Amino acid sequence: MTAQCRLLNQPPAFGSFVRAEWNDGESGRRKSLIAIVYWVTTTAAEAGRRPAPYGLTLEELKREQPQIFELLVTEFTALHLGTIIENAPGYALPPQPPPVHAFVYSCTSEEVRLFTESPRFLRTTLQSIPNLSSEQLTAAAIRHANAAHAKESEYLVKVGRELARQLHDDAPRLQAILELLTGSDSTHFGSEF
Repeated sequence: MTAQCRLLNQPPAFGSFVRAEWNDGESGRRKSLIAIVYWVTTTAAEAGRRPAPYGLTLEELKREQPQIFELLVTEFTALHLGTIIENAPGYALPPQPPPVHAFVYSCTSEEVRLFTESPRFLRTTLQSIPNLSSEQLTAAAIRHANAAHAKESEYLVKVGRELARQLHDDAPRLQAILELLTGSDSTHFGSEF
C-alpha cells in the first residue's frame, strides 16, 4: 500500500503501524487493513518529473524558491499484515484491497496492542522485501508494538519465543534481530529460550 502524506516530509516512522479504513459495500462493515511502514520518499507531485538539487540549504530554498515545496509530495509504502474487522484482528489479507481513495491513518496504541497481541504478524515482517532488511523492519515493528503493551518485558519474551520458533533454523537472522532490539546483545530476553 502506498499513501501520500498530508504534510511534506512528515511521514509515519519506519516500522510503525498504519491502517487504511473503508466500508465494505456488501456487508456495510467497517474494515481496517493493518500495515507497517517500510519505505518513504519525497518526489515531484507531477508524474514523470524528478526533483533536482539547487545547491542551496533548506533555509535558502524556503527563502528564494518557496514554490518548490508546493511541487513535492511525501509518500510512504507499507507492508500489509492483516485486518481488524469489528475489533477482531485477522492475519490474512482481505479479498479486495482498500479503495484508491481510502484514508490511511497511524494506528492508535489500542489498535497496535489488539493487532500485535498475537505475534503472528511477525511471519509477514520476516519475509523478504526487495532492497530492505527484513531484520530491520521486524525489529522496528516489535519496538512499536512493544511500546503499546503495558507489560513490555512480558511482551518481549512472548515475541522472542515466536522469533525463536520461526527462525529455529536461521540463528544468524535471529541474533541480528535480537541485537537490533537490545542494542548489541540478546541478554534482555533472558535465557528462557
